[in-house]
Amino acid sequence: MLLQREDQELMNVKGGRELKIRRLWLALFSFGLIFGVAYVMNVWGPGAPQSKKFHYLADAEEAEPGKFYTLSDSSGRIILQTGLPVGIGDEFIDEDNTRYRVSSMNGWNGTMVRVFKQPVSKKGFSALIRRAEPVQADFGDQPRVGIYCTHSDESYKTSQGSTSERGSGAIYRVGYSLASSLVEDGVIVDQSFATHDPHDINAYARSRRTMMQLLKKGPNAVFDIHRDSAPPKAYLTYITGVESAKVMIVVGRQNPNMAANLAFAEQIKERADEMYPGLIRGIFIGRGSYNQDLFPRALLLEIGTSELPEQYAQNAAHCLGDVISTLL
Repeated sequence: MLLQREDQELMNVKGGRELKIRRLWLALFSFGLIFGVAYVMNVWGPGAPQSKKFHYLADAEEAEPGKFYTLSDSSGRIILQTGLPVGIGDEFIDEDNTRYRVSSMNGWNGTMVRVFKQPVSKKGFSALIRRAEPVQADFGDQPRVGIYCTHSDESYKTSQGSTSERGSGAIYRVGYSLASSLVEDGVIVDQSFATHDPHDINAYARSRRTMMQLLKKGPNAVFDIHRDSAPPKAYLTYITGVESAKVMIVVGRQNPNMAANLAFAEQIKERADEMYPGLIRGIFIGRGSYNQDLFPRALLLEIGTSELPEQYAQNAAHCLGDVISTLL
């Protein structure tokens, strides 16, 4: 009788524990259910607040042929016209070394505010690089450069009759003009003629493999050659009395090498302003990476625009080769 009583008490204790455990799990489940429903209603329900975060694409698509962005200051003076993707926060250093930042966008038009003007002196930009590591690599006796074209189709409408020739764009010949100029000055050039069609957002992912192949050769600098789609007057200039296109250097601001890439771009502009005034249109610091995260001296070069003759772009490329070779 005593043994039966002890067994019954033990069962009661065990049953009480199991009941408490069940109640605890039920409470946890109810809390989780309530929290989950509240989260769904808050995020997906009507009137839910939208996220303030804006995620840029790795390399946004450019404007379609014939279209371009126009960025002006508060007085309406045009600062920049380009077919490159433009967003708030992007910056532009113009020919006079005045720096602007995009403050607002409305469709194809936007407003830029002046940030500051780099003082022009004999020291130029080199003394004003903002906390960037100076480009002082040991190039040895014979420097090496890699050249490729992400947008294989880009052509010059006034010369080819079309802005696009898939797989065989005139942009390759412009790249070859740059390569020839460098070779004449004693620079080893590895130019890739690999194609990366179609001309879409994935072109940079395809050309990334090309750039990685070029990097295996140990270059001192790598250039991705493009042409813009801005109006002809935005890129038309005269170099030593000869009609020529201008060059715009592009630096991606979403890559860990941005400071070094920008420092290199500023050095090229500084030297070009001395040798061929008016050749460099400016430096655009835009969203994206443009594969520049792979190397600290990688730049995108917009040589001319689709509305200017190819020969103008070739003239510009040849002069640019002279500039780059003096730096290397």
